[in-house]
Amino acid sequence: ILDSLRKDGGQTTAALRSSLPDGSIRSLGEAGKKVGISSTLPPALRELEFKGSIERTLVGGSLDSERYTWTLNGEPHEALDPEEVGDYMARRFFRAAGPVPLDEFSQWSGLGKRDGRGAAERVGAKPVATTEEGELWALDDAGASSGDSGVAFLPFQDNLLQLRGGAGLLVQPEHRSLVVPQWGRGKPMELGAVRHLAYRTIAVGGEVVGFWEFDPVAKAVVTHAFASTGRDRRGEVDEAAREVCDFILSEVGHAQSISIETDDHLHRRAGAIAALG
Repeated sequence: ILDSLRKDGGQTTAALRSSLPDGSIRSLGEAGKKVGISSTLPPALRELEFKGSIERTLVGGSLDSERYTWTLNGEPHEALDPEEVGDYMARRFFRAAGPVPLDEFSQWSGLGKRDGRGAAERVGAKPVATTEEGELWALDDAGASSGDSGVAFLPFQDNLLQLRGGAGLLVQPEHRSLVVPQWGRGKPMELGAVRHLAYRTIAVGGEVVGFWEFDPVAKAVVTHAFASTGRDRRGEVDEAAREVCDFILSEVGHAQSISIETDDHLHRRAGAIAALG
């Protein structure tokens, strides 16, 4: 891989696959497919990336792309101490997300529960509240909340939800039993339990109160509020919907979250949200 990048410059994964000598990439067969790694190329690229030998940039610099160009990135750096890496991730995670269940840090970081707890405790995170779901952890020096965060039309898989394991902690108890579709092939689940919600969400003051979607047929944003936003905030939600619609039409050109999504998917989701009332 390094020889190929030195010789031909930056390349996509597909181009690298074609440029490498015959036999240098080995299929991992059915066992590999089960864990989502079909050959030895992806882990080789990741190892070089983690060593600092190569880096990846989005093709064309566009954020809505899932294709990368790999380029050389100087000399490899020395291996990092696992505890230092864990502490760094814990500090960043709890500063951005807390208060959250401790298990969500392990889920996000890939650390085991014991290592995750150790990293959290070393950086000063501790239980600060208790809910029906268990303890919520935050940093000692996280400071006070900044208060009302206004109206936000959140994108798919936004950190506000995903760092907390879904919308459950951000929804009032009386709305958590609302049955909603989850992303992928899973069956619909209650809003309080679903980790990967298929709908994009609307947050008011940090609380999830509804759903939204862009309908490419009508060229409009469709919304549904399952919780009361109050008369004053309703106008803010409507204005935010218009701004998001204008941004999609004039700046992005589409509202697909990932490359395998189509306008038909968006149109059907928008219809399902509109049908909620």
